[in-house]
Amino acid sequence: MKQKTMLCPFKKDVVRNVITRKGKPVAESAERFGDCAGDHCMAYKHGKCLLIEREAAT
Repeated sequence: MKQKTMLCPFKKDVVRNVITRKGKPVAESAERFGDCAGDHCMAYKHGKCLLIEREAAT
């Protein structure tokens, strides 16, 4: 069974491509959240992300 990975909004990956078609530029952009580092992250304590809790409290 595949284990679910939590996503971190503070590790956002942004990919931008610019392609020219028939002399007209076409911009493509994609954003996705990175994977949570868990216990290796300095904002992660006792199984909870402290940064997300702080954002939810405000």
